[in-house]
Amino acid sequence: MFVHRDRDRATVDEREQEILNACEASAIEPPVVVVIPVRMQEAWLLIDEAAIRRAAGKITGRVQLDIPRLADIEGIANPKETLHQALREASELRGRRAKRFSPRRKAHRLAEIINDWSPLRQLPAFQKLEQDTLASLEALGAQTI
Repeated sequence: MFVHRDRDRATVDEREQEILNACEASAIEPPVVVVIPVRMQEAWLLIDEAAIRRAAGKITGRVQLDIPRLADIEGIANPKETLHQALREASELRGRRAKRFSPRRKAHRLAEIINDWSPLRQLPAFQKLEQDTLASLEALGAQTI
């Protein structure tokens, strides 16, 4: 089971203990993979400009998107708003169509579109997620690479 909680102002250790305590209180059996992005998981969706354009419905769009560099994504104050704004800009919609555009729905689509998550391996929070996932799979007896 994957349990997600944004870190916000707490430390990773505090969030992890919070999740493990909640799992124990709920009688959830291990293994549990704790997912704790530095800010919000939306930051991790800002890694692929082409995928953002595709999710927004404008694959050939030319408008400049204000997407942060990979090294900066975990330091963004509000990654959800940054992602939603990038999706709005990428859609290039105006007027009524822009008002009906749902960046929340498109963000879910974006998570399905991204094929290569490997750039995130440069980020400590993602490295921990990957290590915890492999450890949980091994605890279940699964063969890992």
